Amino acid sequence: MAIPRSTQRDETYYAPGFGTYGKNVCADAALEYSALLDRAFSQLKTGGDKGERFVIPQAEIMYDGRNTVIRNLKEISERLRRDPSHVMNYLSREFGCQGVLDGPRGVLKSKVAADQVNGKVKNYTMKFVMCLECKRPDTHIDRVGRVHMLICESCGAQRPVPQLRSKEA
Repeated sequence: MAIPRSTQRDETYYAPGFGTYGKNVCADAALEYSALLDRAFSQLKTGGDKGERFVIPQAEIMYDGRNTVIRNLKEISERLRRDPSHVMNYLSREFGCQGVLDGPRGVLKSKVAADQVNGKVKNYTMKFVMCLECKRPDTHIDRVGRVHMLICESCGAQRPVPQLRSKEA
């Protein structure tokens, strides 16, 4: 197939497989690529301090007599994408005391140090939030038959998680 004579010397005509006629394609492409690369790097957002997008907030602890009040329990549970009653039930069972939800706060009927609460929240995160396959927090808990399954939204992995029973049962 012959190229029409009127377009043979046109600088903007592109013949597939042959490049652009009359231009130094390599020099232009390298210049365009470096300009595009500079623009892309300038638009990238820098990550957090450690490069992690998922950070568990530290528990804000207040003491009311022998009770321990976790003032930001609702914020913690929202960040973990779990029900506040599930988080409070786990903490009360781990500390062996009664736990009550009081609006956005959680009240443990025992005096517990802040670092112990933060450690238990981290354990909860590893047990009920993080995917063991891809190490991401993008998960949810579904009930499949009689088993509660942690299902990862990123990689699709599934694993059973223990069911938290209430103390009254």
